[in-house]
Amino acid sequence: MKESGPCSVCNVPALGRNFNVLSCAACCAFFRRTIADGRKYLCDGFQECDVTIQVQRVCRYCRFQKCLDIGMLPARVKRSALKANARHIHLSNDAKVPSDVDNLDKLLLKWQDLNNIRRLHYGHRLDGKLTMAPRATTYQNWSLMESSEPGILWEYLSSHVVFQRLNTTDKMALFENFAYFSRSAETALATVKYEGVESNTIYMLDASFVSCKHKAFKRVFAEILYLVDPDFISRVYLPPMLFIIEYLAPAIEAADLSDTEIAALFNLLLWDPANVDLSPEGKLLVDKQRQQLLLNLSQLYEMDGIDIPLRLGNLCLLLAPIKEQAHMRQEANRIIDLSLY
Repeated sequence: MKESGPCSVCNVPALGRNFNVLSCAACCAFFRRTIADGRKYLCDGFQECDVTIQVQRVCRYCRFQKCLDIGMLPARVKRSALKANARHIHLSNDAKVPSDVDNLDKLLLKWQDLNNIRRLHYGHRLDGKLTMAPRATTYQNWSLMESSEPGILWEYLSSHVVFQRLNTTDKMALFENFAYFSRSAETALATVKYEGVESNTIYMLDASFVSCKHKAFKRVFAEILYLVDPDFISRVYLPPMLFIIEYLAPAIEAADLSDTEIAALFNLLLWDPANVDLSPEGKLLVDKQRQQLLLNLSQLYEMDGIDIPLRLGNLCLLLAPIKEQAHMRQEANRIIDLSLY
């Protein structure tokens, strides 16, 4: 039975004992990433910052130091990594790996290809190298993403054999939903990757960032003052972005997804039988793809000795907040469009 009580690091309800200490999922994931990636942090204060949830655990140096002070064990992170690596080597050398796992690997490769295309498209030169290093969001790169993403996503979807079998109407129905759903998920994932939750900062597809404050968003849209009031745009766009900071990104961070699970999550968003614009034939095909994907994940979890209902349930629970944020952003876009006429 799992222990209950507050997280020893930030005081939110704990998930259980992780790395020898009662902690929440977010602090557990933060500690694991810090050790596994060998990250180093700096403190802007006197190395005694408050890291409770009330201040959004803003100082990563002091947050990590508190993890160590209360008894979290780095050695256990390393042992977990070694076990995972051993499983990977075993599967790589096993000629009888089930085709279901192969299917997930193919989805992962497609998702990685999508990220590589974005890196080439949105990357910028820094010290003579093409990089996706974080930089402040401007209206120029915001508009570049808005104009480029439809083509990039269509190319990604067209690489799916099942998508090619759909009629044009069903393709457009899936594409229009996925364009919003995937953007919500990608923005939240980027915000988690660059630890934007702690600093109240949203990170975009191209790794550009903007503080989740009215004045910051107003500055981004100041360049189009001749079209629409930047103050108005900021007030319309800010609520969907705050939803990412306050709800969606923390939920994704707590889930601590692997790359394979992230690729699967995107396909769960794509193959959505709840899409009301699908034809009966399209709905059947989409539902079949979704069921196959859930079966693939279940088999992978079983092979890795993971609690299938718990892990699969946690993954699927992310779908609702992703869709909610997407609908908020879609409505914001409609309001902006109406204001231009």
